Amino acid sequence: MKPLYPWKTTNTTDWEQALSLPALPWTKSFLPLMGLPDAMVEQPLVWERIYSDAMTEYSFRLETRNWEIGVCGGRSRLVQQIFSKAFRELATQLDQQVAV
Repeated sequence: MKPLYPWKTTNTTDWEQALSLPALPWTKSFLPLMGLPDAMVEQPLVWERIYSDAMTEYSFRLETRNWEIGVCGGRSRLVQQIFSKAFRELATQLDQQVAV
């Protein structure tokens, strides 16, 4: 069976995959069309670094089970915590208001 999302190479959530798109080299020409803030389009390396840091923290916390085990939606809450933090950091780095 052909995968629904051919860029998905790991067992990750759709959120993780979607948020990785601005960090992928082949998306550089599409960034202006994605409706991203101009500051993000003009400084993609900021997003790449913050995304990388967020994924490192996410992987570490997931592997060490440093999240709410047994709670309905525990993994979703972990994703929300990690990426909310990443968006706040992104807003700080770009000196912009970024919706969280």
